[in-house]
Amino acid sequence: MTIEDRLKKIGNCDIKIIKSEIVKDAKLVIFEFDEFDTSAAILYNTGELFHLKDWQGGVPTNQKDIEEFDWLSEDGKDAIVLDGLPRLLI
Repeated sequence: MTIEDRLKKIGNCDIKIIKSEIVKDAKLVIFEFDEFDTSAAILYNTGELFHLKDWQGGVPTNQKDIEEFDWLSEDGKDAIVLDGLPRLLI
């Protein structure tokens, strides 16, 4: 399943990737949804996916901005930002 398919399932909307940037062992992905709104996701090399808690708020534009936002795991669990990237506490 592509990242677009996974995000579409989460947001129940069409997704278009507009920017992707490598950050450590992951990618910061900026995407458009509902044609005009933008949001972001983090996709780890392992396949783990995190997305912004608020898809209608601001969007991080680079690695430094990631820690300024609230993130959720693909299955909706609150994440913490550790070493500049969202993570789940186990």
